[in-house]
Amino acid sequence: MSRTRTTVYFDSRLHRALRIKAAETDQPISKIINDAVRLSLAEDAEDLAAFEERAKEPNLSFAAVLKDLRKRGKLREARGIRRTHSGATNDRARKAIEKEGLTWLPVGATTTRDKFKTRR
Repeated sequence: MSRTRTTVYFDSRLHRALRIKAAETDQPISKIINDAVRLSLAEDAEDLAAFEERAKEPNLSFAAVLKDLRKRGKLREARGIRRTHSGATNDRARKAIEKEGLTWLPVGATTTRDKFKTRR
C-alpha cells in the first residue's frame, strides 16, 4: 500500500489525546488516524448501501406516523410547552401537536382537567 504525506491541523487538545493514545498503545499517530479514517469511510459506505437498499420504500409523513401511533394507543398526549429564549410559547409546535388531535398539557400537569387541556 502506497503512502502519501500530508499536513493536518488538529485542535491542540485533540492532538494531545492522540499523542497519549499513541504512547499507551505503542502505535504511531499516523496509524491511529489511518484506522479512524478507514473506519469512518467504511461506516459511510454501509450507510450509503442502506439508503440505496431502502430507496424504493414508500415515504411516510410525520403526521401519518403520529396518527398511527395514536390509533394504536402508543402515543397518548404531549406534555410541556417549549419556551423560546424570551419565554414565549412556541406556537408552531403547539399547533402541530393540536392539529394531530393530541392532548397538550403543561409541564407538571397531572390530569386532563387542567386549564391548558386541548381536545383528545
